[in-house]
Amino acid sequence: MDEDDPADAPPAAKRSALVRILILVVAAGGWVAFGLQNHSSHEQLKELRAANESVAVRAPASVQTYTVTPARGGPPANPSLTLGWPNPPRLLELRIDAAELNFNAFQVTIEKVGAARILQVRRVGKDSNKQLQLTLNSSAFGPGDYLLKLEGYTWRGDLLDAGWVKLALQ
Repeated sequence: MDEDDPADAPPAAKRSALVRILILVVAAGGWVAFGLQNHSSHEQLKELRAANESVAVRAPASVQTYTVTPARGGPPANPSLTLGWPNPPRLLELRIDAAELNFNAFQVTIEKVGAARILQVRRVGKDSNKQLQLTLNSSAFGPGDYLLKLEGYTWRGDLLDAGWVKLALQ
């Protein structure tokens, strides 16, 4: 009979060896799971860094002027203005025709459709051509649809819906 034969070992020794093997298997599995999770997190971080760089505000190279007429009675279904993605970035000078809007001061709210509010400017007045002028850096906006909500201030300072402009950046 061989003393090193595991079949001849006492039951407690067999259980102890089995527990050690089980602990090693669980530890190895944990390390594999950690490695896979780490790799996944690393890939996700690379994607987020690339997305962050693509929407970083950059200096505009030129100015492009657009004149739009706001829709009344609710947000328009189709874009009022469709623009290609300018590269290099440009300053987008929006001239909103407010001649038919019976207010002197406006609040302009820009929201990305289906996302969040981007910008809100209060107390914007008409110029001598009865237009509201906004100048926006195109690199501050990603591709998608943007809704500009115009609200007019009453003599009491209350806000009333005045019109909407929908921009599509592709």
